[in-house]
Amino acid sequence: MNNSKSIFLRYFAICSAVILVSFCCLGTVLLLVSSRYFIDEKKSLLLKNAKALASYTQEKMLEDPEDWRDDCAGEMKDYSISCNADFVLSDGEGYIVISTGKTENGISTADLEQFGENGSYVYSDLDGAIGETSHIMGVQFKANGPTYYMLAYSPKSDQDDYIWNIMEIFIISAVLVLIVVMFLVYFATLKLTEPIKEIAAVSKKLGAGDFSA
Repeated sequence: MNNSKSIFLRYFAICSAVILVSFCCLGTVLLLVSSRYFIDEKKSLLLKNAKALASYTQEKMLEDPEDWRDDCAGEMKDYSISCNADFVLSDGEGYIVISTGKTENGISTADLEQFGENGSYVYSDLDGAIGETSHIMGVQFKANGPTYYMLAYSPKSDQDDYIWNIMEIFIISAVLVLIVVMFLVYFATLKLTEPIKEIAAVSKKLGAGDFSA
């Protein structure tokens, strides 16, 4: 009886371990793919919006060199709401002209030099200027002489929230599926180990000298 029970438990444990390892591997792959997808999509969106706002701001500066700030601030705010990101307009010296997010202080010229006219990506907090490590896309442009920088950024916390939501759905689904699968594996194991149990019982009888089996 103990032999039969041992065979069942071993077979059930092996099947359960294979299933659990498979789910862990699937969760790891999902985590990596979700993270990569978020970053790629966010970079593309930030670059597109940074370029659009840089072009809009440049046009407004050329049209109305004195009173362009209000129009540009409103446009940046609308973009910020629509794409769930923040924007910063800085001059070439690092002074923040307009910002839709919480900015601590100016941006160093060394940080600004990373951004070109075609747009550049960095993963940084710009030496604390934007308060949190973020995915940043920056575009350099000129208007009425001076150089300006339009920066679009999305905090790392947004990425963490996105990935956690994905993993939360996966974990809940995985637990429900595991309960069903374990239930099925239990009864399948009983069925599959039945012949082995019978062989073990017959072998035990033969070992005891009972050849009637």
